[in-house]
Amino acid sequence: MWLFIAIIICMNQSTSSMSASADQVASLVHANRVLRTENADLKHQLEWFRRQIFGKKSERRPIESDGAQLSLMELPAPADDAPRAGQECGRAHPARQGAGPRRR
Repeated sequence: MWLFIAIIICMNQSTSSMSASADQVASLVHANRVLRTENADLKHQLEWFRRQIFGKKSERRPIESDGAQLSLMELPAPADDAPRAGQECGRAHPARQGAGPRRR
């Protein structure tokens, strides 16, 4: 469509400026072709990303972990200052410190 309009404009101009306009038209046609190709590539990439994120198997896809997130059954490594099994931490619950049995 744009090529047709550009050709009509060129036909209406004088012959001296027609060669410059023909070069402009060729340049615009080439730029249009390049932009259309890039647009088609970007649409293809967008559809691929949509399928990856929102597709039927998006939850089955393995998640790349940096090691900071634990799995469901994995226990965190004990810290050096954390009490070991059988050791007391030396702190009691503040409301129960020195208190006898609770009365209701």
